[in-house]
Amino acid sequence: MIESSSTSIIEVFQVLQKIRLPWFRVHIVILNDPGRLISVHIMHTALVAGWAAVMTLYELIILDPTDPVYNPIWRQGAYVMPFISRLGVVRSLYDWSLGIEVTDNPYWTYETVCCFTYLIIRFLNFSRFLALGLLLS
Repeated sequence: MIESSSTSIIEVFQVLQKIRLPWFRVHIVILNDPGRLISVHIMHTALVAGWAAVMTLYELIILDPTDPVYNPIWRQGAYVMPFISRLGVVRSLYDWSLGIEVTDNPYWTYETVCCFTYLIIRFLNFSRFLALGLLLS
């Protein structure tokens, strides 16, 4: 394809534009290798859990819980906290809630869910490295 090292960047881009890969090529490679399929799913879960933990922490920092009726969390730009609220988390460790007082479990708060999500990330990363170690040994 490219023989000399003195080719210009434009020539390189022209050659790369001629190379076409179908969108499903990566998925077929993953499906034919069970170890890679498992590791891709573990990493995807870790990335999603990491994003959720960091985003929840950010929303807890910027949230103003003083008036949940006229200034609800969705109006303040919260994206993850409404979904966490659907799981039944409506309290904080700092004695504020979203208007619903649930005293069944005092540890089911936004902060503990955020920490639990972070621990899931740590466990998934550990299991990924453990699986890689077992596969490569």
